[in-house]
Amino acid sequence: MLPTPQPEFPPPRILLDTSVIFAGLKSNSGASYALLILCELGLLRPVTSPYLVAEIERILGQKAPSALLAFERLQIFINWEFSEDASPEQVREWEQIIEPNDAPILALGVSAKVQRLVTLDVKDFLKSPEVTAQSGLKIVTPRQVMVEIRQVLAHGFA
Repeated sequence: MLPTPQPEFPPPRILLDTSVIFAGLKSNSGASYALLILCELGLLRPVTSPYLVAEIERILGQKAPSALLAFERLQIFINWEFSEDASPEQVREWEQIIEPNDAPILALGVSAKVQRLVTLDVKDFLKSPEVTAQSGLKIVTPRQVMVEIRQVLAHGFA
């Protein structure tokens, strides 16, 4: 078997938190949906973990059971990068600066060294400069990622 050729420029590695995936599955428009399409096209490489998959399935099951099938499809057609869950010690460390239910996501982003942690949770992730400063992550909204992508494309085609 021939080795799979590696792209000259690998896609940016991003962590889409539950809020982004939920929004992208619930609507066929908007920045969250666009990010899922870009992931499916292989232009972005989403990082996930068993915890994140279970959280998404749990929330979809509670709030939007009809979207579970769409999530199953995403799991098949997107080239996810699977990472181990953050250790309980890592999660506890981040619980000191962010809500306990967000700490596993922040810990995953830090341990996986993603290029962007994408969230719609402005209150917990984006309004606290301490979260960004201590994690070292670039934490952005889906809209901010789309603005960055447009800028890159405009610059590249100029």
